[in-house]
Amino acid sequence: MILGGLGAWSVRAQAADIAVVALLQRELARKGEPLSINRMLEELGGIRETLVVYPRRQGQRQASTATCLTRMTALQQRLFSLLGLQQFVPATR
Repeated sequence: MILGGLGAWSVRAQAADIAVVALLQRELARKGEPLSINRMLEELGGIRETLVVYPRRQGQRQASTATCLTRMTALQQRLFSLLGLQQFVPATR
């Protein structure tokens, strides 16, 4: 049977998601942090980015913004570091 339409795309997307999660788990284990997939996803899912929007000052065209990460547990900090996620955090202005 040939899959077509949205259903086939959904199956391929889910397969890609599973592959990426497995690669992340393998990379962490290789770097000395073996975790179950559920624990890894729980810890990584708890890392949040916050956008602070400051009111515009007189004469300013756009409001100033700043992004920051919420406080992380020691394990979250370790995973963040081991996976090199800092490169995806926007630089502060």
